[in-house]
Amino acid sequence: MRTVIAFVSAVIFTSLVACAQTKVPEKVKTAFQTRFPAAKDVEWGKESDTEFEAEFEMNGKEMTANFDVDGKWLETESTLSKDELPAQVLATLRTQFGDYKLTVAEKTEKVGKPTVFEVKLGKDETDMEVVMGENGKVVKKEIKSEEKEKEEKERDEHGEGVEKAETWTKSFDLKQCQFSSTGKNRFFILQPGYQLILEGTEGKDKVKLVISVLDETQKIGDVKTRVVEEREMANGQLIEVSRNFFAIDKKTQDVFYFGEDVDIYKNGKVVGHEGGWKADEKNHAGLMMPGSVLLGARYYQEVAPGIAMDRAEIVDTEAVLQTPAGNFKNCLKTEETTPMEADAQEYKIYAPGIGLIKDGNLLLTKHGFHIL
Repeated sequence: MRTVIAFVSAVIFTSLVACAQTKVPEKVKTAFQTRFPAAKDVEWGKESDTEFEAEFEMNGKEMTANFDVDGKWLETESTLSKDELPAQVLATLRTQFGDYKLTVAEKTEKVGKPTVFEVKLGKDETDMEVVMGENGKVVKKEIKSEEKEKEEKERDEHGEGVEKAETWTKSFDLKQCQFSSTGKNRFFILQPGYQLILEGTEGKDKVKLVISVLDETQKIGDVKTRVVEEREMANGQLIEVSRNFFAIDKKTQDVFYFGEDVDIYKNGKVVGHEGGWKADEKNHAGLMMPGSVLLGARYYQEVAPGIAMDRAEIVDTEAVLQTPAGNFKNCLKTEETTPMEADAQEYKIYAPGIGLIKDGNLLLTKHGFHIL
C-alpha cells in the first residue's frame, strides 16, 4: 500500500503484476466496477495473497483501490490538486509549512479509518512528507535524515540552543488569499467599532491599553488593510500610539499583519517612532491569528529584519482565565518571542468570540462595540 513517500518512487510499481499476469477473482472485478464505474486504463496487481490493487484513471485523476479476495473494498488513494485540499489542510500548510512548496497531494480513504491527506513538500534541497486529517491536524511528518542535520542551526548570535529551520513559518502564499479589511475569526475581530480595554501593573506603573478597530483603512501594496489603533498609557500619561494594519483572508479566516505606524510619547510630545514598519519589497506581512488553530503551530507575526521579528507559538487551546471582564474558557494561549532578543518572552491569551484578554500582566476589563 503506497503512502505519499512512496508515491514519487517508481519502484512501488515493480511489485505489481499486470492484469494479463494476475488472475483477479470475478467478485473483485465486479466490486471494483460497481464502486468505480467511470474508471479507465485499469491495471491490476497483487499486494498479497489476499489483497488486490487496481491502478486506474477516473475524472482526470490517478487513483488506486484495494480489495480483499471476497471483493470487500479496503482503501482508495487519489491524487489532488492544491485547490482540492480542504480549507483547514491548506491553513496548516500556510501556517506551519509556508516556506515549503507543495509538489504532490494525495487523499487516502480506508475502511474503518478517518480520511487523511498526504502531501509532499519541497524547499531548496529538503523534501518533507506530511500527513494530516481533514481538520488540518498533523498526524505524521518526515524529513529525509540527511537533511535534518543541514537544517539545524544556531538560534541567534547569542548562541543559545538550536532551532530547526522549518519549525517557524516565515513566508506565506499571500497571492492565494482573498483579502478583506473587515471580518473575524474565532479569536480575532476585525470589525469597525470593536474595542478592547486591558489594564494591569508593570513594575510600579499602572498601565492601560485601549485597542480600537477604526472605521479607517490603509492601502499597503495592493491590499486594503484595516487600521487597528493601540493606545498605551502609564499612570494616566500617554506613552505610545500605534496604528496597526490588518487584513483577513475570506477563504481561511487567517488574519495577516501588514505593519504599523508608531508614535512614542514623553510628556505629551512625540519623541520617536521605533518599531514602525510596512510590508514592502524588503519587509513582509506576517500571520497574526490563524483561522484554524493548531496546537504547536509556530509562525512569524512580523517579518521586518532589523526592526520587528515577533513570532508566536500556540501553546494551549483550552486555557481558562479569570479577568475583571469575566471568566473565560477554551482560550488560545500563545508564547511570543523574537530572534532579535534572546531573553524576550511574553504570553498572550485570546478568548473565543472576544479576542485578546491577557497581554503580559494586563487583563481585559472591558470589551464590545462603541460609537466611533
